[in-house]
Amino acid sequence: MDQTKPVSIMTINGERQPQDFQNYDYILPHEHLVQNLTRYFTGSKNSIDQIELFNYAKVKEEPYSNMSNLALNDIEEISTELKLAFGEHKTLIIEPTNTESGRDLEKLKIISTRNRIDIISGYKPIIKGTLYTDEEKNKVFINTDKFGKEIQEALFGEKEPIHSGFLGELFLEDDLFDKHQNVIFESCIRQAVQYSIPIYIECRRTKNLELLNRTLDFINQIAAGAPLKIVLWNLDLLFRKEIARSQDSVYPYVKTTFENIETIKELIKRGLIVGFDVYDYIDEIYELATLVKILIDDCLQDSLLISSGVKFKTHLKKYGGIGYGVIEKFVGLLKELQVTEGQIEHILKNNVLKLMHWWKPLKVKEVYVKRWQCEVCGKEQDESVGKFSKEGHDFCTPKCMRAFKYD
Repeated sequence: MDQTKPVSIMTINGERQPQDFQNYDYILPHEHLVQNLTRYFTGSKNSIDQIELFNYAKVKEEPYSNMSNLALNDIEEISTELKLAFGEHKTLIIEPTNTESGRDLEKLKIISTRNRIDIISGYKPIIKGTLYTDEEKNKVFINTDKFGKEIQEALFGEKEPIHSGFLGELFLEDDLFDKHQNVIFESCIRQAVQYSIPIYIECRRTKNLELLNRTLDFINQIAAGAPLKIVLWNLDLLFRKEIARSQDSVYPYVKTTFENIETIKELIKRGLIVGFDVYDYIDEIYELATLVKILIDDCLQDSLLISSGVKFKTHLKKYGGIGYGVIEKFVGLLKELQVTEGQIEHILKNNVLKLMHWWKPLKVKEVYVKRWQCEVCGKEQDESVGKFSKEGHDFCTPKCMRAFKYD
């Protein structure tokens, strides 16, 4: 990493220095403020579009069955929810919604201004238009050079008034290596290596561990050993509960055993960061807190991120959910499990600080060179180039000097 480049944290309101993070009361590293997931709608065309009292339980259980539930696009609603959760506290939110899922920088800017919240928005290039059956033709507009230029423009381009602060959100999906998405992955990896920019990868759409390992091998191959800051969000938690008895008490208790904890530990030891949205595990929130406690006890707290993870309208208080403040409930459970204030702050703040700063390329210094022009042929020359002068007139050659008509 080039230490001569300035370190930067890029919010939609402009650059922030790493020390600015210390002034935030809340930092949420994975929150969807403006999102539209209606393309994933699984309900029937005749289903009720709104969330009503009679269908609330079904929508909560099957979030993709209701069209209205999939659209977080009301600025007033989101602003009210943020005020309910954080009041006037200074807050930073990392917003991972990509273009395919309704990324809207103008709406984020309004939300930021109204609530005095700093927002970091991600960027993911997308494949536009219809693909050809001829793969050679597809390579013209699906290639790492094209996507790389798009990424650089989104991060620090002159044409982009609002800059992005990380890459993503990418999705770990079963068709990752079948639909040219691997080209997008490769483009993001190459830029991440160059500028130390973090990459978000959402894992909740697949439980395919083989696909995850294949993807990580692909990433390592492209990175060629260079350090990366990759966050795997919402890995599948495999656990089982059983009734156990303690020698110190006659009362039984529920013992939770995590069947894939070694896999999670191994990912962290490979240099990856693991993030959890509380709402993704809301029915197993205590188990999630227990897992975090185990990872902290194993000294792996440097590679953990926790966020509320609001994704649907049923997560909002207006529609019967807990809202963005669900993080407070989770923090309470961590304290019950004897996680210290310092450890909690380390996960909720320090880890995000370490993740979100990256090296911004220095601007090329513009050098103005003084030039002069021959008064006969019009040829321009640098000031350092010798000239022929006569009676206050400048010429590039003796021929031009002779051709000049003097008064």
